[in-house]
Amino acid sequence: MIDNDLHRSPEHVPDFSSETWSVSDWRLNAQSNASSLTEVLFEPGWSFAASSDALQPQTFDLATLWHELCARRMRVRDTFSSAERHFAVVERVPVGKRSRAHTRNLEMLTRVLLGQAPKAVAQDMRVAISTLATGMQECLRSMGLPQRASSPPVLLMMAARAAECSDLAPTLGRLTRIKPDDDRYWLVSVERPDLTFPVPLSKAEAAVVRQLISGGTHAEISKRRATSPRTIANQLASAFKKLGVSGRISTVQRLITHRSSARVACAAGLLVTD
Repeated sequence: MIDNDLHRSPEHVPDFSSETWSVSDWRLNAQSNASSLTEVLFEPGWSFAASSDALQPQTFDLATLWHELCARRMRVRDTFSSAERHFAVVERVPVGKRSRAHTRNLEMLTRVLLGQAPKAVAQDMRVAISTLATGMQECLRSMGLPQRASSPPVLLMMAARAAECSDLAPTLGRLTRIKPDDDRYWLVSVERPDLTFPVPLSKAEAAVVRQLISGGTHAEISKRRATSPRTIANQLASAFKKLGVSGRISTVQRLITHRSSARVACAAGLLVTD
């Protein structure tokens, strides 16, 4: 069944023209900084990398990124978002050894990224919820991602889904060399899954959901929108209720499913687009 909103009624496509945050405003990997990456990007800042992505991109199946990260042939140097895309700078590295613990941690991470409730995964794998969180965080760290287990990058979630859900259409992104003569560093990007929503949200609700997905904490979103953290919490709670979700990870999964359904429908000729 195709969601009604796939016909792109205007109420499902909020106006984000007033959102002017730069690609560096919501950097997710707090361990990196522009100056430490100058030798990689020619110049400080991520705006150069993002503009390069649009100039000479190659089509890239995100499933490949997931396989490379799991095999420890790649590590993420940083992740960030713009108003239209999610980005990751990845580095090719010598293949690391995969221990039994890493394999188990990877299974935990994969299942949660695909939308299974952490408590259900912990129960099924017979581990404490704290052990699950620690294992996921160790796995994320091995991929170069210092995020909390509860806040994995959207691009990583989309890559895991692309690799593990073979019944869906391929999730295609862009792959661009950071330097023309160096294949060590690459920029990967994908269209944001929250450019449209499966149900109508108010402009404020849509804006705070997008900023949450981009990596903002409640406090950061509150500061940016010049409103109280309680207001942000209330707006997110209202959006979650409309979307039928309970938090950030389930919100991202809902939006990815929505976008995937739209793409499958387009490919099957079931949806007429402009």
